[in-house]
Amino acid sequence: MQKPTSKGALKLAQKYYAAREDRLAADKVVELKKEVETSLKMQLIVMLHALEINSVGDPQRIYALVIKPEPQVEDWSRLYGHIKQTGEFELLFRRINPGAIKERWDAKEEVPGVGKFPVETLSVTKAKGV
Repeated sequence: MQKPTSKGALKLAQKYYAAREDRLAADKVVELKKEVETSLKMQLIVMLHALEINSVGDPQRIYALVIKPEPQVEDWSRLYGHIKQTGEFELLFRRINPGAIKERWDAKEEVPGVGKFPVETLSVTKAKGV
């Protein structure tokens, strides 16, 4: 196996950048397609409501309005009180808010029970004069 060179690293970095740009362009296309899909879905829902019907269909598919109850907190204090009293922490997602933690770290405050884990990233910036 050959020893890596800075020329080889540069070539690999350029390939990485090209692949990243290609993916970002594809992401834009996907996002536009998603916007069209969402718009058509909302138009269909509005039309079904206007027609006062719950579904339409063709030989292959049935398109039906379905109402599902989704949880929504109406009183955080009551919910937190319930969780503290019962210990039912599974009612919440088990994750931290990285932005809030970083704000405290920037203010030189410690957050008990939270450590720092090093994450290596790659920075890509335009060179001067380009």
